[in-house]
Amino acid sequence: MADDLDDEWWLQENNGTDKEASKDVASESEVESADEAIPNKRKAESDNDTSLTDEPPKKKKKKKKKLNITEVLKKNAPQAGCPGDVVTEITKHFKDKLSPIEEDEIQLSDPDEHFLESNTLDQLPTSYFNAIMPKWKKQIQKLDVPGAPILLVISSAAIRALEVKRQMKTFLGEKSKTAKLFAKHMKIKEQEKHLGKNVIHCGIGTPNRIRSLLDSGALKTNRLHYIVFDWNWRDQKQKRLIDGQDVKTDLMQLLQKHLIPLVKAGNAKFGLL
Repeated sequence: MADDLDDEWWLQENNGTDKEASKDVASESEVESADEAIPNKRKAESDNDTSLTDEPPKKKKKKKKKLNITEVLKKNAPQAGCPGDVVTEITKHFKDKLSPIEEDEIQLSDPDEHFLESNTLDQLPTSYFNAIMPKWKKQIQKLDVPGAPILLVISSAAIRALEVKRQMKTFLGEKSKTAKLFAKHMKIKEQEKHLGKNVIHCGIGTPNRIRSLLDSGALKTNRLHYIVFDWNWRDQKQKRLIDGQDVKTDLMQLLQKHLIPLVKAGNAKFGLL
């Protein structure tokens, strides 16, 4: 029977054995690959999972620089007024209230043409007035018209006007005559009589009373060259001349009707004390 078993039998047997062995080798290779893949997979998952291990670095908060008392005071210190402040306040007050022609009439477009030098907060009233009116003593000698001052100072209240008058004493000198143009000094009829009979070189008062005296003709502008606003002074509530609503309204009416036309005609200039 052995003779009946030819080579093909052996080859068939051998091929079957080889295939099984090949399967066994392949299985072992797959197991080894799988075993190697498990730690690699775990490593990859570990690398991807940064929520537990690698947290993003926190941004450092910048510490705010603390200002010392000198810097704080300097930062919050009041600023001196300038011509631009006056123009801005006039524009804001009359916005949408005037016709285009009326708006053009109150425009103060050229600071050099319409304004004197402004106070820098470092100058006392005497020093400031000496700077803008160096020929004051000569100018008052030529004045002989009753009720027509050369200088007009406008303050927010009667008490403040009196204070400015005292501070100007050295500048005004003994020969100049000053009129108090506010309600608490005299009744308006008494002031009108006084202005009609007496020469005055300087008038100091509030917007409301000055406007009323100009309306009546008792106070004249034909000799007026200097109009100074007590602009930078602040009361206990830190309010300036322009900050009180009633005073501001009176001031704007005074400017529109009497003072701006005078300045635009080139007869006078504004100053800021």
